[in-house]
Amino acid sequence: MNDAGDFWGLDGYGFSGDADRRKTLTHDLYGELTHLKKTEALEKPTGQWNTYEIHAQGDTVTLMINGKQVNQATQCPTYPGKICLTSEGHEIHFRNISLTVLK
Repeated sequence: MNDAGDFWGLDGYGFSGDADRRKTLTHDLYGELTHLKKTEALEKPTGQWNTYEIHAQGDTVTLMINGKQVNQATQCPTYPGKICLTSEGHEIHFRNISLTVLK
């Protein structure tokens, strides 16, 4: 709970962001990891639905949780492929997912 909003770049995937919230470390299994901590915890209590908006435009990714920006990374390389929705260690449910092309 209250862990949503952090950005993690796995296996050498790097990006830039606020230097006070960003760190890079090395993990034996996952290689070089880049971490950009969220600005604040905005998740609703367990059992209530949260709203996430993820805007990827150019090389910038912005995350909003429940209507408020909690993270933004720049210099994000883009690659064509699939989108993966994950949860690390906890059950999670998704609903009302939509993708919109930005102009």
